Amino acid sequence: MSPSRVPVLLSRFANRFANRSCFQEKSADKMAVMMSAIHLREMSGQSTTLRQLHQISEMPQPEALNVIDRLQKAGIVEITTNLGDAFESQITLNDATRRRLDRASMREAA
Repeated sequence: MSPSRVPVLLSRFANRFANRSCFQEKSADKMAVMMSAIHLREMSGQSTTLRQLHQISEMPQPEALNVIDRLQKAGIVEITTNLGDAFESQITLNDATRRRLDRASMREAA
């Protein structure tokens, strides 16, 4: 997979969301980083939990949780709640977002 196309798609997607939602460009960049990290983990068969967000995105934990909250409210990610430990709740991209990123990855690989 080429590193050029997917980040461009993520950046455009995040900027579109940020502009529509009156977020700053810096927030859009953070959303793109988060989507990219989750997508790469899903492609390699790894799950992502709320507890792991700050490690995989290299953001402070409160900031990572705020970003994932925005992505969830926008319908970009889904969170499957773990009632025993909220920080072990699973995060996944929604189907439409995953398909778009997968298609971009396949086009770049071709």
